[in-house]
Amino acid sequence: MRKTSPVFWMLLLCLVQVGAAETKPRPAQTPAAPGNPWVGVWKVNLEGQNKDFAFFAASETSGKFSVQYYNRLWEQQKVQSATVENGKLTIESRPTARAYRLELKLTGPDKAEGSWLIVHPQVKVTGPMRAARVLSVNKWDALEGFRALEQPNHIVDLNKFLIEKAPTGSLPEFVRFWRSEVEPRFLFVLSDILYGKEATTEADRSVLLKPVYQLIKSKEYRQLAADAAKQMAAAIEEIKLKQKDFYRENPVVLMPSIGGLDGSAGYYNRLVILRLPVDQAAKDHPGKALPAFLAEQQLKFVMYHFFPPVDQRLGVEMIREGLAGYLAVSKGLVPGPDVLFNLPAGTYKGNVGKLDDVRRKLLANLEVSDPRQVKSLLSAGSPEGKRALMAAYRFGEMVGSRYDMNQLSSMGARQLIELLKEYLKGS
Repeated sequence: MRKTSPVFWMLLLCLVQVGAAETKPRPAQTPAAPGNPWVGVWKVNLEGQNKDFAFFAASETSGKFSVQYYNRLWEQQKVQSATVENGKLTIESRPTARAYRLELKLTGPDKAEGSWLIVHPQVKVTGPMRAARVLSVNKWDALEGFRALEQPNHIVDLNKFLIEKAPTGSLPEFVRFWRSEVEPRFLFVLSDILYGKEATTEADRSVLLKPVYQLIKSKEYRQLAADAAKQMAAAIEEIKLKQKDFYRENPVVLMPSIGGLDGSAGYYNRLVILRLPVDQAAKDHPGKALPAFLAEQQLKFVMYHFFPPVDQRLGVEMIREGLAGYLAVSKGLVPGPDVLFNLPAGTYKGNVGKLDDVRRKLLANLEVSDPRQVKSLLSAGSPEGKRALMAAYRFGEMVGSRYDMNQLSSMGARQLIELLKEYLKGS
């Protein structure tokens, strides 16, 4: 994730307010208030010295206008005032001694331009900004629809929602359903797919969703989605019953691989959430390897608490993968590394002795942080990627048998990466 100015983050971070979870799905949206051109959810791009992006939801209830403002991590920010005068929207916040102000004027039905200003005792920064309405809804909350679909075991089954609710008669019908029912509920975990990592582009929905539409219609995928949901639920239940110290109540979104999405965890509203594309997971981990992979992914939440997902370096991801895999096997949740890597029975140990080339390559790339590069180096879908994952597992096996999890967490990423380097060098 691209870094922004420390001053900017210091000015914007506030405590988040989250709505309570509900047991039944509520409507995805309330129709926009008639006559108020600002009502809806807007994507904001701040330009100039502090390039960044955010989202805000403008609402009107009984004539009262209000705004909820979310930063790029979907953390809700404190808004002191939001006013509209002479067609200009002004949003202000004054946490302690600092203040920020956003000013926007409409340039079209769903477009706006303006300026932002940040005031701090030591600095005053300003720049231009652009905004685009992404949802025409009133009284919208980023988490409400998502939480309503979250099960007690914290699985959020987008596959099931699409299979049960989405029309499959034609692609345009499916796209309309997606815009009206999916994006309002899942915008905060789909925004990078829909608008890019820096929210500067917008995907053509027909192009983006055509593979999803075709996948959802497939009887094979419908069965796979149902099986994977049962296997994920079973893995969670087994961890809770047998290894409750390693269970974390983090949401897992079971979904199709939209826009080429690979399994990834990220910070959303100060919470680590895993997006797990079931079709890609089944392709990379066929047969018995899939439930083993799902158990490992649930245990990986322990590693994300130790080493947050904002650190995307290859070395850190190897540590997460290796320790999560070692936990899954050593705690009896996966029969053994042969199953984890979809190898013929009894062949893992023989493969460990053939990892010299891949270890040298991994050592040379430990600081790589581009998620696409990291994924290509650690992909179970390729022979070399699988061997790299075996190298990560072997490292997890070595340090996991030597230290307990409390000791490993207290070491931190720096010390563990030094141990990883020693292993990769062959020492």
